[in-house]
Amino acid sequence: MKGKNESIFRCKDPNGISINCSRGNWEHATEHKEMIGQQGVAKAVLETPDFINRDLTNKKRSNYYKLLVLPNIGSTYVRVTVQRSAIILRKTGYVITSHACNNEKKGEIRLWTKNQNPSK
Repeated sequence: MKGKNESIFRCKDPNGISINCSRGNWEHATEHKEMIGQQGVAKAVLETPDFINRDLTNKKRSNYYKLLVLPNIGSTYVRVTVQRSAIILRKTGYVITSHACNNEKKGEIRLWTKNQNPSK
């Protein structure tokens, strides 16, 4: 049996943040039925998002958004929430959840858009 902490994918975002998605966190993401079997979609959102916002309720979390077409839904934004490392200089994070949404959460602060250079 594979453990909940086992990594099912790793990737880097446009800012060079290394992001891990564990089996346990992906199981949480698939409580949103549209994300079942969509690990590749979540990874694509993280690697090539349309924009990244700071989460409204947790400043250490970022919401990555990308407009995509999902089976049985059609054109929708996919949001992947990432918790950043507590150690500021460590450029790491891990997936909290992922799901389809109509748009970004109102009031979120934009951190990055695909038309800007990555931050250093």
